[in-house]
Amino acid sequence: MPMGIAEASLRFKQAWCIIAGMALASPALAQSGTEGAAKLEVPTQERTEDAPRIKALTWDASLTMDGQTTFGGVHHAQGVAGLALVGVTVDGQAFGAKGFSANVMMAAYNGPGISGQLGDLQGVSAFSANRMVRPINAWVMWQGDHFGVKAGIMDTNADFDEQNVGAIFLNGSHGMGPDLSMAGVNGLGTNPYSALGVIGFLKDDASGLKLRVGLFDGQPGDPENPTRIVWRRGGDAGRFVMGELDWTRPGWRIAVGGWHHSAHLPTIDGTGLTDGASGQFAVAEGTLLGVPMGTEAPEGKTFHLDAWLRYGRSKSAAAPITAYYGGGLVAQGFWKKFPQDSLGVAVAHARVPWIEGTSLGHETVLEATYQHPWGKHVVLQPNLQYLPHPGGDRERPSALVFGLRVTLLP
Repeated sequence: MPMGIAEASLRFKQAWCIIAGMALASPALAQSGTEGAAKLEVPTQERTEDAPRIKALTWDASLTMDGQTTFGGVHHAQGVAGLALVGVTVDGQAFGAKGFSANVMMAAYNGPGISGQLGDLQGVSAFSANRMVRPINAWVMWQGDHFGVKAGIMDTNADFDEQNVGAIFLNGSHGMGPDLSMAGVNGLGTNPYSALGVIGFLKDDASGLKLRVGLFDGQPGDPENPTRIVWRRGGDAGRFVMGELDWTRPGWRIAVGGWHHSAHLPTIDGTGLTDGASGQFAVAEGTLLGVPMGTEAPEGKTFHLDAWLRYGRSKSAAAPITAYYGGGLVAQGFWKKFPQDSLGVAVAHARVPWIEGTSLGHETVLEATYQHPWGKHVVLQPNLQYLPHPGGDRERPSALVFGLRVTLLP
């Protein structure tokens, strides 16, 4: 039976206690992480008397927490998912190695939040993960005018299937699409399970064209022990290769890509193994109104309305997601008093393979979010997600999820 008014009120208060406690505790956690990161900065180095100074090391840190609670429906869920990041980037030019750079980044995950309780497919928080601390980047890169190479441990979503407009949203599908992030043995190398591999790229700045091709180990992390820090090499894990062609111009961007996994993968229905997997994806994003994305805004004119669309498909009997469609709108600069505020709406639709004895065929998530920078070091983001009854599965009711994201910056 639906919960009564008194019970709903109690749950509302409990959820806000969680979110309030999260917001109050976050500054202390962020401060301790920032202090540790601040020690990593090295004084700038002057190469000649007249040359500009080059910073050898730069550090970056952030703490983001998603507090979420459901309203309505039979089942109630509430919880917090969080991610703390501390990273260091080395500029080789400061040491006479022009074109070289390196990055190391550590991540601490707070836990799965409400996704396990809710039973959602795509992840109402992109930070949902087991509670653990692990490196997500440890790579070296060289890049020239038209060619570059990057090798080591890396989050593949930093180079493939990037979404600039959709990155504001909380749902995991608006980062790397679920047809990619859930493919293979343990995903295709997006965090928390970054991949060991190498990427080569060609670029032409004049035309805005960039081609990336990457080869990675086939099993990032250990699916049987998720908190274990391991990068497998060889064996029956296979390899996966990804490629993407990106065309970026002032006001718009188009990217198309594909991937292939070479291992024998377990079928989604549990009946055996299938020989490899492959898929394709496409992303288009651009400015509909106002200042074109990728250009400098004229004095006093900051408004822009951006949009994006994404399609992805995975072709394999091992694919947990066979097709994905997503997109949305984000407006910024619409309020003169707070020109950095952003308002967005999005939809994420994932289709799963048909398995005998199940009724789940798809899941759709509608999302609305508002992002407000509060001073220089805090970003507040209330968020609302609606999950209708998934593809014929009336046993899992529709859900309305309210969330508050708090991000702390040094």
